[in-house]
Amino acid sequence: MSFLKSLIFRIRIRFLHHEAWALRTAKRYPVLAIYAFMTLWIWFIAAGLPFGLSALVLMEFGGRLGAAMSIFPAAAGLILILPWLFRWYLICAGLMFGKGTLAKRKEIELSQRLERLNQTRGELCPEDPV
Repeated sequence: MSFLKSLIFRIRIRFLHHEAWALRTAKRYPVLAIYAFMTLWIWFIAAGLPFGLSALVLMEFGGRLGAAMSIFPAAAGLILILPWLFRWYLICAGLMFGKGTLAKRKEIELSQRLERLNQTRGELCPEDPV
């Protein structure tokens, strides 16, 4: 497996572990569930940094056209992240009001995705520890 592919794979596993931690913490402390969810934003800030810098360069050196063009990466990123964002808000609100059905579904989904990724990692690089 190439270095870049291995790095992306490890980042995906770390993100899923962090998401599972946030879900466990939100279930343990339902009143503070939104704060556990907020810890996940560091992943999107880090991933969006190159897009933000390119938009900044477009706005600075592209004039009006550059400012108009910088809207498209931001809008595309927002469209991609909104379903995930709203689902987490609904999970947190459900936990705060005593309903845990969405949280249980998310927990099952996370465990299945982690299991699938761990099996894939074992097939691709059995000697490579995560």
